[in-house]
Amino acid sequence: MHILWLVRTTLPQAAAACGLAGASDVSGSWLTGQLAALRACPDLQLTVLCVGKADADGTADGVHYRVVRDTAAFAPLLQAERPDLVHIWGTEFDPAAVMAAAARASGLPVLFSVQGVMRDCAAHLCDGVPEKYRRSGALWHAIDKIIPGELLDNMQASFDALAAKEAAALADARYVTGRTAFDRAACAALAPHARYYPATRHCVRCFIRVRCGMRGTLPPRRCCCCPRATTR
Repeated sequence: MHILWLVRTTLPQAAAACGLAGASDVSGSWLTGQLAALRACPDLQLTVLCVGKADADGTADGVHYRVVRDTAAFAPLLQAERPDLVHIWGTEFDPAAVMAAAARASGLPVLFSVQGVMRDCAAHLCDGVPEKYRRSGALWHAIDKIIPGELLDNMQASFDALAAKEAAALADARYVTGRTAFDRAACAALAPHARYYPATRHCVRCFIRVRCGMRGTLPPRRCCCCPRATTR
């Protein structure tokens, strides 16, 4: 089975495989844990794709990594690769919508992984903050243009925009996976026609093992990344 991942950032494994500079500045968190777990699935062909500053590709540990400069490369890449499944990690970034449209146009199934519900983040960003502190004056915005900070009104506008992109991406989704009760509730509202797949154990356990180095401290259990994989 061939699965194509679309991720938002350049994973450390991708940076190493593609020979990219600044590998120490990239991250993957939960994704690195799942990649490690999927090594136990030799019959799985995995391509990991992201948008970056320059085109690059490389292979490591049986995984093919691709970096493209522009989302215009998505449709031709799907035609060439013809994966069995397109797995989009995250719902609120622009390339997600482009990839979903390209996959549907090619007749390929799309699975969205919810990585934080922007609808709820936007709704509760300023909870408990008095109204007078939620707005910044002209002077603060002028300073912010020179020395960027975290002005609440700017953050609220950004979160609102991301929530709108999330809603648009999930409106036509058929398959969605998430980790928490918040994810499930949001998907019920934003993707009412989608089939929801809970994915919890592999995220936490593989994350702790791979990122925190706590090998051997957790009892082995089945991991939902792969039917034959365990968390140890």
